[in-house]
Amino acid sequence: SLAFILLNSVYSLVMGFDMERYISYMAVSDFSVADATVGNMSVDFDSVVLDGVTEEFEEALNERKGIEDIGNIYIKNDNIMLNETDFSRINERIFENPDFRSLIEMRIGNAGSMEQYIKQMQDGRWMDGKIYGISEMAAREIEPLEDAEEKDIWEKFRTGKYVLVNGCSPTGEGEMIHFFEPGEKITLYDAKGKEKEYEVLALAELPTACQLQTYGMVECNILLPEDEFLGLFGKCRPMRKIFNVKPEYEKETETWISDYCENVEPNLKYNSRAQIEKEFESTKNMYIMVGGLLSLILALIGILNFINTMITSILSRKQEFAMMEAVGMTGKQLRRMLCFEGAYYAALAGGVSLIMGCVTSATAVRAIGEAYFFFKWKLTVLPIGLCIPVLLFVVLSVPAVYYGKMCTNSIVERMRRPE
Repeated sequence: SLAFILLNSVYSLVMGFDMERYISYMAVSDFSVADATVGNMSVDFDSVVLDGVTEEFEEALNERKGIEDIGNIYIKNDNIMLNETDFSRINERIFENPDFRSLIEMRIGNAGSMEQYIKQMQDGRWMDGKIYGISEMAAREIEPLEDAEEKDIWEKFRTGKYVLVNGCSPTGEGEMIHFFEPGEKITLYDAKGKEKEYEVLALAELPTACQLQTYGMVECNILLPEDEFLGLFGKCRPMRKIFNVKPEYEKETETWISDYCENVEPNLKYNSRAQIEKEFESTKNMYIMVGGLLSLILALIGILNFINTMITSILSRKQEFAMMEAVGMTGKQLRRMLCFEGAYYAALAGGVSLIMGCVTSATAVRAIGEAYFFFKWKLTVLPIGLCIPVLLFVVLSVPAVYYGKMCTNSIVERMRRPE
């Protein structure tokens, strides 16, 4: 039963891994290119190149066949300076919120450092976060965090009069706290310190695959359309370039970009859907291999234990069976009796496995799986159902075979007690 339960748990976990969820979280396009330091956890933060997509690469990409969509993601990774009105909202909603204060204290480590951190922001009127400039291709992948009046926000967003702002939950779940409410005005400062006012169009989060994977204590991210970002902060190179290709050109493009990033501009690194699929399959196969091996070992132990139990039972009842035969019971009837006993054990083991398999899947497997963003729980007992016929074959064949072997001796020899 333990082997069946473990096998069913591994199967439930692995079958809950959703490739589409994994890919949609890790990628918003067929290909993505950025400097090799972006997303590299071994590189010092100050050494990360945030404008590493070169003109040479853009020119080479534009010459390729089969390119369908191209998009850019720019970033200003600096403290977001706010005027007095905007910061007063942040102060009220975030820094005076007990839940957020507890979150900051937990991340910093002590109350004294938390108070110092908050005071620095209050004195300087700044906020942890980033300002992104995004093209239409990236904007199309954004889903508002809460119901918006308009589902397609690009047409208004592209005018340059609006910004998108994320929200934050201090507990990671439950009610979302808004840094700024839709319809409120927010003032940003350009490269020369001049103010420009925008209206918050909606609460939205840039997909993880498009973000810079570093975060402040409480992260307030503001999104601008590409042209407005460049007009506000001056001309710069993209942090990341994303693009799609026609299906028939995917392999050709993969070969080209791999060679380009290795031999032409080794400072660039690319990601593709094909790479992400391989990564997903590798993770999935690891669980299958480890879980399957453990299940196999436990199954072998269980089968050997059952065989040993049945053989011991038959040997200990050898005289009893011989006596039954002596008074008229046939060997066929004895075999049937032993098969019924084996079937009883199989039914008991199968019933326990089915019940405990469901309970384990709905509790332990579900709890473990929810730690993975790409997991979608489904109740299944298919592995147990497939293993029960194998179990029945073992429990029916082993007693019959061993009893037949024992019957090679005469009834008189079997009735003798060992000295």
